[in-house]
Amino acid sequence: MAGLALFSWKLLSWSFAYLYKKSIKVVTCQAAGRGKTIGKLQKIKTMKRKIAVMCLLFSFLISFGQEQYFYKFEKIEAIDTIHQKDTINSVLNSERLYKGRFLISYYKNSRIPSFYIKEKNYLLCLDLGFSDETNYNIIDQSENGQYIYINEDGNHSVTQSGFENKYLHIIDIKNMTYISLQYYSSVTHWEPRTDDPGAFNIITEHTVNSSKIRLNKNGLTVADDFYTINDSAKVDYDVIRAGEYEFDKHQLKKTKFYDTESMRLKPIKYIGNIAIGMTLEDLLLVYPNADFQEKENLYTTCANEAGTGFEVWDDNELLGFVNHNIGENKITDFKAISPKFNFGKINTNTNAREILKLYPKSNVRLDSLTEWEHIFIKELNIELVFKTNENNRIGNYKNEKFINLKNGKAKADFIQVN
Repeated sequence: MAGLALFSWKLLSWSFAYLYKKSIKVVTCQAAGRGKTIGKLQKIKTMKRKIAVMCLLFSFLISFGQEQYFYKFEKIEAIDTIHQKDTINSVLNSERLYKGRFLISYYKNSRIPSFYIKEKNYLLCLDLGFSDETNYNIIDQSENGQYIYINEDGNHSVTQSGFENKYLHIIDIKNMTYISLQYYSSVTHWEPRTDDPGAFNIITEHTVNSSKIRLNKNGLTVADDFYTINDSAKVDYDVIRAGEYEFDKHQLKKTKFYDTESMRLKPIKYIGNIAIGMTLEDLLLVYPNADFQEKENLYTTCANEAGTGFEVWDDNELLGFVNHNIGENKITDFKAISPKFNFGKINTNTNAREILKLYPKSNVRLDSLTEWEHIFIKELNIELVFKTNENNRIGNYKNEKFINLKNGKAKADFIQVN
């Protein structure tokens, strides 16, 4: 699927770029010494904003620019329920049952298989979106018996192009839902030898995005690789990226990322469903109605932060702020403003007295640069910032050292996460 999309990338890019200019203002910011272009959605009527968001999403998808942090399970549709014994026996005789209950069979269609679950008195036939010219195999079942893993391997050719894609389908048989994870994508383009028709074709592009998946008790671990003979080819973000993923209710959530410097998997910091390390484009996958409004940075906590940044709005609610100093177009810190973001039992509606009662060993300090007050909670690795002055301090200080609480009812203006 990703490979086929590559075939018309440029044409789609030009088309959506035109629509994009009509409905979205483009602002340019400098990040890590390089120019970055970020879509800023206008406040327009609902229908126009949906079109703008769609154009923004497509423009980044076309450039392979979005990484998924969440894979949501989708409901499985039942194709058929088979009660007749003769039909049940015919289906069961067509393929070998996996662990006495599951099978993939071509009984209903000689080209496209279906997934079956054997119950006591009937067979349940389920639609997992299988296609032809593709091989499917049940490879494993989770320790708790809730998940079935199916491998998909398909090859397709169109004129002078070849595509190979591999997927891991995870079926939640308890909730009758599933997700499909692409872990391999190969795109090859070639041209015939006009000077010697009998010779091998000339390969003009060969790009492989590959990930190796290790199944775990609570999810999976992924290592990825990228290969190309064409310098202009881009990473296919449809292919699951390196990291650790865990089952989280009705979704698969990325919980660790691969840090190239330390060569280790490190935990991802989340603010609700916003992850440190996401791009603003990734954030649109989590909040499809998000607006990024360029504003003066009223939340700066250090001298090297940029003078402007983006307020992140979801419909009419201000979620937080991202400054312009985003390395490689990734969110390196986030100022959480909305009380919907909870850190343990704490959010921006929690007052200073409650915070220190929950975390009495927190570090309370008066910032000499901004003259604001900060409460750093080591256990949560967050810093609550109170934009106070001499007239409304939350604490008493001696030689800039916190002595005791003065205004316990005060609430933080934002929570710094980085």
